[in-house]
Amino acid sequence: MDNLPEYSLKPGKERRIASGSAWAFRNEIDFKQQDPGPGALARLKTSKGRPLGVGFVNTRSNLCFRMLAPHGEFPPETDAKTLLGARLAQAVAARGRREPGAARRLVHAEGDWLPGLVVDDYNGVLVFQIHTEGMERRRGVILDFLKALEGTKALIERSDPAARAREGLEPSSGVVHAPGLDEDFLRRVPFTEDGLHFTADVLAGHKTGFFLDQRPARVLARTLSSGRDCLDVFCHSGAFSVALALGGARSVLGLERSAEALELARGHARLNRAEGCAFEAVDAFERLRSLEAEGRRFGLVVLDPPAMAKDGEAVGGALRGYREINLRALRLLMPGGLLLTCSCTGALDEERFAEAVHAAALDAPATLREMARPGQAWDHPRLLGAPETRYLKSLLLHKA
Repeated sequence: MDNLPEYSLKPGKERRIASGSAWAFRNEIDFKQQDPGPGALARLKTSKGRPLGVGFVNTRSNLCFRMLAPHGEFPPETDAKTLLGARLAQAVAARGRREPGAARRLVHAEGDWLPGLVVDDYNGVLVFQIHTEGMERRRGVILDFLKALEGTKALIERSDPAARAREGLEPSSGVVHAPGLDEDFLRRVPFTEDGLHFTADVLAGHKTGFFLDQRPARVLARTLSSGRDCLDVFCHSGAFSVALALGGARSVLGLERSAEALELARGHARLNRAEGCAFEAVDAFERLRSLEAEGRRFGLVVLDPPAMAKDGEAVGGALRGYREINLRALRLLMPGGLLLTCSCTGALDEERFAEAVHAAALDAPATLREMARPGQAWDHPRLLGAPETRYLKSLLLHKA
């Protein structure tokens, strides 16, 4: 890597990335030399020449530099293939041994200094997403590494077309390697989570097939549900509902607009013999209002909506949405009840989310105390210097 092109940050643009951020924007970099081409490796320096690290550069993207190795972590002579292989090996080693039958995130993009690469492991069925030109150019290295991992049964690509489009990449998805596994199996890949049984549709399910990042919150919900009437809003495939029921809930009502997701939810309830689960195909905002009008009350409410903003420009609308839905949930929560409220909107930081929930409490009105912030699962690591990698926010709140 001795002959890599070098780019400098503009004066006054160093603080964020020098503090540990995982990327730099196009308007922060002083492009004085020829573009090496999308996805090339390049060095990044401060405006005064201090080296910051090595990463992928793509001038077609607004996020045009993505850090792969902060300065000093690898010898300068390390070649690109060796560097990527070392990063992949570090990510896998950090997860330790997979529990038999379980699922986990094996690679978490910037959180593992592997920008644009996500790999989820469903009991040996590896589902990957490639969202950056830098990773796309090294697809062969990545797939060879994943195939060689002990226990790999299949490789399935589920890359997000919108994320690839932002890098100038064409859509890409499908079965890459699945000897002896038919479509029926891949639409219902079985796995376990803390003693619960689920299936992932790795061919057509949301994201890679399941929301693995919410494991800590599901454990918490299961621990606290005993004897309570529970409401699971935006229940999707029913993972929270099942956890609540198996924790001893008196009743569980799951709300979800998607009929296809509710089919999975009912299947998961049957698979776990989760008695007392009921599901409704409804608009969550409207149903919360009608439940209040009916005089219904719950001892535990889970709010886990889909992302409400894709970028910073839409955060204002997202904050209004979070305030509204938390207000509705708090009015359904009986005194002494618990609210587990979540946000996966990456453009919204944790404190602004908490402020929106507090505003809802003032509107309700309700007096709340914070019990916990479960956040994303430990195998979805965050960079301390990059708050944007803490994308999943969650608050466990007690109503006085």
